[in-house]
Amino acid sequence: MNWKINFTRPNRYRLNGVTYHGIDYAISRNKTKLVIIDIGCSTGVATKKMKEDLGKKGISCRTIGVDISGAVEKRAKSNLDQFIRSDILALDFNLLPHGDIVVCS
Repeated sequence: MNWKINFTRPNRYRLNGVTYHGIDYAISRNKTKLVIIDIGCSTGVATKKMKEDLGKKGISCRTIGVDISGAVEKRAKSNLDQFIRSDILALDFNLLPHGDIVVCS
């Protein structure tokens, strides 16, 4: 199934506080590397921006996005380190690494 593209604002995770929680999490645990998993990532633009914001604080991130829509796949692959096109209800979670931050939209 191809859902209509959700044109996510790049700074969405900054505006709703997810980015700042990620920064606080990394600093409080003395982590310099995080894995971010975005379920329902759409084009991945919000996750890409969060990765950039965390990078400014010296925190490197691996970003993985999961979305059911084939309409977003090309853009998501260019914005994320890894994109998995799947229905979350049918996803084999063994395909995913441990995530430090998991965002579900």
